[in-house]
Formats: sequence, structure tokens, C-alpha cells
Amino acid sequence: NVLLFMPLGFFAGSVLLFERKSAKQRLLYALLLGCSLSLCIETIQTYNPVRSPSFGDLLFNTIGCLLGAYWSPVFARVYC
Repeated sequence: NVLLFMPLGFFAGSVLLFERKSAKQRLLYALLLGCSLSLCIETIQTYNPVRSPSFGDLLFNTIGCLLGAYWSPVFARVYC
């Protein structure tokens, strides 16, 4: 789950980096984006009898998004 949400955080962090947002703002936006998207996914899973939602998935998805946003300045300097 962490690895699947890291690209989302990376791209969100990269966009906010080019808009000259501070590190705290980039991480906060990535936190909100990752948590809200993961919460939507987990809520939809309640209606699927084969899948079951879990708090761990929500937590690890959010952590993955945060890690992606955290590492975005490093890769943005290398590739841009």
C-alpha cells in the first residue's frame, strides 16, 4: 500500500514545489490528499462483500503519500 500511494504524493509534492509552497504546506496537502482518497476507497469497500475496509490500509496509504511528497524535492532537482 505504501508503494502504491508514493507516486501520488510525489506528483502532488512536485506540483506544489513548482508553485513555491513551503515544505510544511506540501506535506499537509499530501496528507489531506492521501487520507481523503484512501478514505473514499475504504468507504467504497464497505459495499463490496468480498473486500473489507481496514484502518491499517488507510494509515499505510496516507504514509505512502507523505513519503512521496517528502522525497519529491530530491527527485525534482535531479530530473528538472
